[in-house]
Amino acid sequence: MAWYEIEHDKVKGMSGDDPIDEIALALERIVRAYEKQFSRKPTIAELLYAFENVISARPEKYVSDTVGLRFAEFTVRREPEKERNYVDTSQYEGAYTDRTDPGYYEVLRHGKSAEQEEVVIKLPEMDVDGRTLICDYEIVDDSLTDEMAVTLIESSIIKGFLLDSYRDEADEILYRNLKTDYELRKPYPK
Repeated sequence: MAWYEIEHDKVKGMSGDDPIDEIALALERIVRAYEKQFSRKPTIAELLYAFENVISARPEKYVSDTVGLRFAEFTVRREPEKERNYVDTSQYEGAYTDRTDPGYYEVLRHGKSAEQEEVVIKLPEMDVDGRTLICDYEIVDDSLTDEMAVTLIESSIIKGFLLDSYRDEADEILYRNLKTDYELRKPYPK
């Protein structure tokens, strides 16, 4: 076990393999809890909120420098484009509708009741060609970007509603927006 000097926010201290490994194990348990409850990993804000609440409740239990302890802001640098395309997948679910002939898959945004669920993406075509799963889609909610649509199709339809049933048939997925001709080809998520 290696220990080494660190400096964070102009404060010197010690760190090492054991504390980092323990934090990593705790984070893995937290991630599993979020994935079980919300089918997603926690956000940075959710992790920091929990961390601050635990330490601030009884700081003397966890840290040696409690005098004048006040939580400061934690700076997280983000790429604006990626942040713009973030979507909380726990607010959506996949479904199939046969209201039309032929039927189609759809991504629904949760409402306060089943009657208030809103269709945000339609997938009139999902089929395997060779080893490629082709997902043709239309974005119904203009606030969604293509990147958000791809995330929602993958989490709500492919992984969620269809329970990964294309895993053995496809090596990649071709997403095609039928309205804009946007295309994205990516490996099938493992």
